[in-house]
Amino acid sequence: MGLMVLSVCAAISFWWARRSPKTIKRESRSLFAPEDSFCETRHPMMTATIRDMIELTTSGSGSGLPLLVQRSIARQIQLVDIIGKGRFGEVWRGRWRGENVAVKIFSSREECSWFREAEIYQTVMLRHENILGFIAADNKDNGTWTQLWLITDYHENGSLFDFLTARTIDANTLVKMALSIATGLAHLHMDIVGTKGEYYYALLVQPL
Repeated sequence: MGLMVLSVCAAISFWWARRSPKTIKRESRSLFAPEDSFCETRHPMMTATIRDMIELTTSGSGSGLPLLVQRSIARQIQLVDIIGKGRFGEVWRGRWRGENVAVKIFSSREECSWFREAEIYQTVMLRHENILGFIAADNKDNGTWTQLWLITDYHENGSLFDFLTARTIDANTLVKMALSIATGLAHLHMDIVGTKGEYYYALLVQPL
């Protein structure tokens, strides 16, 4: 029964995403061009330094903190423990103003990936209860190399992959999760195409 509900929700999301293929393809080309073309000098902001990029971007459409706060947030956050690793860097749990935040740290070699993610968060309306909340983008010099930070809401249950690997869920929980995932994906596909097929690892689990 649970798998059937999940399959139905996935089918609805797939149908929703394909309702306007021309629009999706056009937006996909503009926002998710291959990294080699994205990093070419013709991109209007990739010729700027990291700090210039932060100064020029805006939080946009209610997503993220005011720009002046974003430019100093990396020096205000205390990193507590590492909670994940990926091909672009590490994810830490941090403390900021008495609350937990998630800090995704890219190395300076992954500037294109960091820039892409920060730009999407800050230029597209992504604020939604079923989508990870963006807080800020900043950089920090640790003495040997420059770290590029993305700060988001923290979810103690971690990613969907980790959550499902660590436990068995009942039918009611499965239905709630499937509905939450389908709602978030439907909102994303109204505006942009997602994260290059990496939804499974990119999804985070809120308290149920």
